[in-house]
Amino acid sequence: MASRKRRLDKSASGEMPANIGKTPESPLPRIRDTPEGAIIAVKAQPGSRKNEFRGVRDGHLVVAVTAIAESGKANDAIIRFLADKLDIAKSRIQVIAGATSTRKSILLSRVKSAGLHELLPCLAETRGDQG
Repeated sequence: MASRKRRLDKSASGEMPANIGKTPESPLPRIRDTPEGAIIAVKAQPGSRKNEFRGVRDGHLVVAVTAIAESGKANDAIIRFLADKLDIAKSRIQVIAGATSTRKSILLSRVKSAGLHELLPCLAETRGDQG
Protein backbone atom coordinates (compact mmCIF):
# COMPACT_ATOMS: atom_id res chain seq x y z
CA MET A 1 0.00 0.00 0.00
CA ALA A 2 1.24 3.41 -0.87
CA SER A 3 1.37 5.74 2.07
CA ARG A 4 -0.23 9.11 1.65
CA LYS A 5 1.72 12.08 2.92
CA ARG A 6 -0.16 15.04 4.19
CA ARG A 7 1.24 18.35 3.07
CA LEU A 8 1.55 20.96 5.81
CA ASP A 9 1.32 24.63 4.94
CA LYS A 10 4.28 26.79 5.74
CA SER A 11 4.04 30.34 6.94
CA ALA A 12 5.08 33.26 4.72
CA SER A 13 8.64 33.00 6.07
CA GLY A 14 8.84 29.35 5.07
CA GLU A 15 8.91 28.13 8.70
CA MET A 16 6.54 25.50 10.04
CA PRO A 17 4.05 26.75 12.65
CA ALA A 18 5.19 25.82 16.18
CA ASN A 19 1.85 24.31 17.19
CA ILE A 20 1.60 21.73 14.39
CA GLY A 21 0.77 18.34 15.86
CA LYS A 22 0.34 19.67 19.38
CA THR A 23 -2.90 19.91 21.27
CA PRO A 24 -3.38 22.85 23.62
CA GLU A 25 -2.65 21.87 27.22
CA SER A 26 -5.54 22.25 29.63
CA PRO A 27 -4.66 24.08 32.84
CA LEU A 28 -6.73 21.52 34.76
CA PRO A 29 -6.28 17.78 35.21
CA ARG A 30 -8.91 15.21 34.28
CA ILE A 31 -11.41 14.98 37.11
CA ARG A 32 -14.63 13.01 37.07
CA ASP A 33 -17.41 12.68 39.58
CA THR A 34 -18.58 9.32 40.90
CA PRO A 35 -21.12 8.49 43.61
CA GLU A 36 -18.18 8.03 46.04
CA GLY A 37 -16.46 11.33 45.19
CA ALA A 38 -14.12 12.82 42.59
CA ILE A 39 -11.46 10.84 40.77
CA ILE A 40 -8.42 12.84 39.71
CA ALA A 41 -5.69 11.80 37.28
CA VAL A 42 -2.24 12.18 38.88
CA LYS A 43 1.28 11.80 37.49
CA ALA A 44 3.67 11.00 40.33
CA GLN A 45 7.26 12.16 40.38
CA PRO A 46 8.87 10.31 43.32
CA GLY A 47 12.35 11.07 44.58
CA SER A 48 12.07 14.83 43.99
CA ARG A 49 13.87 17.50 45.98
CA LYS A 50 10.63 18.79 47.50
CA ASN A 51 6.93 18.05 47.65
CA GLU A 52 5.11 20.25 45.15
CA PHE A 53 2.61 20.54 42.36
CA ARG A 54 4.33 20.82 38.98
CA GLY A 55 1.36 21.74 36.84
CA VAL A 56 -0.72 19.63 34.49
CA ARG A 57 0.71 17.36 31.81
CA ASP A 58 -1.34 15.17 29.46
CA GLY A 59 -4.43 15.67 31.62
CA HIS A 60 -2.65 14.56 34.81
CA LEU A 61 -1.94 16.70 37.86
CA VAL A 62 1.83 16.35 38.31
CA VAL A 63 2.70 15.81 41.98
CA ALA A 64 6.36 15.62 42.98
CA VAL A 65 7.21 14.01 46.32
CA THR A 66 10.49 13.41 48.12
CA ALA A 67 9.61 9.82 48.98
CA ILE A 68 11.00 7.07 46.78
CA ALA A 69 8.82 4.69 44.77
CA GLU A 70 9.33 1.70 47.03
CA SER A 71 6.80 -0.27 49.11
CA GLY A 72 4.09 2.35 48.59
CA LYS A 73 6.12 5.17 50.16
CA ALA A 74 5.52 7.56 47.25
CA ASN A 75 1.79 6.77 47.23
CA ASP A 76 1.59 7.52 50.95
CA ALA A 77 3.49 10.77 50.43
CA ILE A 78 1.13 11.82 47.63
CA ILE A 79 -1.87 11.09 49.85
CA ARG A 80 -0.37 13.12 52.72
CA PHE A 81 0.52 15.99 50.37
CA LEU A 82 -2.93 16.11 48.76
CA ALA A 83 -4.64 15.86 52.17
CA ASP A 84 -2.62 18.81 53.42
CA LYS A 85 -3.08 20.99 50.33
CA LEU A 86 -6.77 20.17 49.83
CA ASP A 87 -7.49 20.31 53.56
CA ILE A 88 -9.22 16.93 53.72
CA ALA A 89 -8.56 13.86 55.86
CA LYS A 90 -6.00 11.33 54.58
CA SER A 91 -8.61 8.62 55.13
CA ARG A 92 -10.71 10.20 52.36
CA ILE A 93 -7.95 9.84 49.73
CA GLN A 94 -7.28 6.52 48.04
CA VAL A 95 -5.19 5.35 45.07
CA ILE A 96 -7.71 3.30 43.09
CA ALA A 97 -5.60 2.62 39.99
CA GLY A 98 -1.91 2.75 39.19
CA ALA A 99 -0.51 1.86 42.61
CA THR A 100 2.77 0.73 41.00
CA SER A 101 2.70 3.21 38.10
CA THR A 102 3.56 6.88 37.88
CA ARG A 103 0.12 7.51 36.36
CA LYS A 104 -2.56 7.10 39.01
CA SER A 105 -6.26 7.55 39.56
CA ILE A 106 -6.93 8.93 43.00
CA LEU A 107 -10.35 8.97 44.64
CA LEU A 108 -11.17 11.92 46.86
CA SER A 109 -14.16 10.66 48.85
CA ARG A 110 -17.09 13.03 49.37
CA VAL A 111 -15.49 15.69 47.14
CA LYS A 112 -17.11 17.14 44.00
CA SER A 113 -15.15 18.03 40.89
CA ALA A 114 -16.56 21.57 40.80
CA GLY A 115 -14.81 22.42 44.06
CA LEU A 116 -11.53 20.92 42.84
CA HIS A 117 -11.62 22.86 39.57
CA GLU A 118 -11.79 26.08 41.60
CA LEU A 119 -9.09 25.06 44.07
CA LEU A 120 -6.43 23.39 41.91
CA PRO A 121 -5.26 26.42 39.88
CA CYS A 122 -4.59 28.29 43.12
CA LEU A 123 -2.66 25.34 44.57
CA ALA A 124 -0.54 24.90 41.45
CA GLU A 125 0.57 28.54 41.70
CA THR A 126 1.73 28.11 45.32
CA ARG A 127 3.83 25.09 44.26
CA GLY A 128 4.53 23.15 47.44
CA ASP A 129 6.54 22.75 50.59
CA GLN A 130 9.84 21.36 51.69
CA GLY A 131 9.81 17.94 52.94
